[in-house]
Amino acid sequence: MQKNLIIITILFLFSSCANFLEVEPELAVSDEQSITNGKGAAAALNGVYNKLASDSYHGVSFRFITNLSGDNLRWVGNSPSNREFDVFEVFTSNSRVESLWNAIYSTINGANHIISKVPDIQDQAFTDAERARILGEAYFIRALNYFDLVRLWGGVPIVVKPTGSIEDGLGIARSDKAAVYEQILSDLEKAEQYLELTTVKSRASKGAVWAFRSTLYLYLERWQEAVNNANKVIEETTIYQLNKSYSDFYLSKNTAESIFEIDYTINNRNNYAINWLPGSLGGRREFLPTDDLISLLNNPLVGGDRRNLLLLDQDIYYGNMDFKPATGIDQVYVFRLAEIFLNRAEANVKLKKLADANNDLKKVRARANVSEVSDYANEEELERQIQLERRLEFAFEGKRWFDLIRTNKAKATLGITKDYKLLLPIPQQLIFVDKEIEQNEGYK
Repeated sequence: MQKNLIIITILFLFSSCANFLEVEPELAVSDEQSITNGKGAAAALNGVYNKLASDSYHGVSFRFITNLSGDNLRWVGNSPSNREFDVFEVFTSNSRVESLWNAIYSTINGANHIISKVPDIQDQAFTDAERARILGEAYFIRALNYFDLVRLWGGVPIVVKPTGSIEDGLGIARSDKAAVYEQILSDLEKAEQYLELTTVKSRASKGAVWAFRSTLYLYLERWQEAVNNANKVIEETTIYQLNKSYSDFYLSKNTAESIFEIDYTINNRNNYAINWLPGSLGGRREFLPTDDLISLLNNPLVGGDRRNLLLLDQDIYYGNMDFKPATGIDQVYVFRLAEIFLNRAEANVKLKKLADANNDLKKVRARANVSEVSDYANEEELERQIQLERRLEFAFEGKRWFDLIRTNKAKATLGITKDYKLLLPIPQQLIFVDKEIEQNEGYK
């Protein structure tokens, strides 16, 4: 009986990781449906993008967790498991944590299949340029997967070979954070070698690699490298520019400001808007902006045009992040140019180049129609203003939680008393079936 229970649990746990055994090429990668030609490789890559966009990953769960964990949103819905993120009391059995973990590793496995098989494809119709692009995009997505993992869980198992059975996914111990970051850097280096610049923002590109690196190096405190990569993006002015109006990048897809976005269509919907909107607009009203954020956004001296992120309905403010709830085609932004300006500003403060940092801060504020102020001559105050700008500029984009942790401000800002709450628990089902995986401290 116990043996049967374990088998059932393993099957349940790795159901999303085993999705590559399905047959549909648009949704999954499989050993049974081999990647043997250019069309198969392209279909497999589409499947990886679909995994990235799924409700279990960036479509809903990733943004649920990251937005609720910061200080910009509060949970007013009925689900106790979602409230756990808002109050920093996350249980090891939390279903959203488990589904996100599984979805990320499922996406990694899809990328691993492409990276393993595409170099050996023999197909005269498969051009070298197409082969390089598919490989580059797979490396980029895998880097993003591990970046999401390391920020949420710390050290994690590093899996770089495709798995074809449930058992193949077991028995890999967690690597430390340094090793995970090295894997990310290695994948980004390969992605840069393969990818080109493109105006198609819903696909990984060389510009997206630079943007990713400019962010990654802030976490690693490699300030000059953060500046160098930000410079590469900002200097490509024919491809990347700040939109004239703050709301432009939500109203339209593939704008000049976008660097990498996750696309949604009528056939592949974004189901996130319903959680934000009031009942009068067909929503469930499960998120509400915090009073502190409402006050900041409504202050013209700091919020500017970003007050449009708030929707007032029957004397209650709602987050107005999604503008197309009826169709579900809202894109999700992973990197956009405003972030790269603020990355460069933050790094330049650390390099004591305050004039340069002030100039970049002014660019982002000017686009938001915030009145210009004198330069900040004090490093600490300038850094505080940059973090405030990030909080407002990306208010509902899931970056605030990571920024607070990265700058060692999470505990003081959010009232967290124990360090272990800065990471999520490893899903308990995984701990149960895989003895090589250690639970994060505090959750044991």
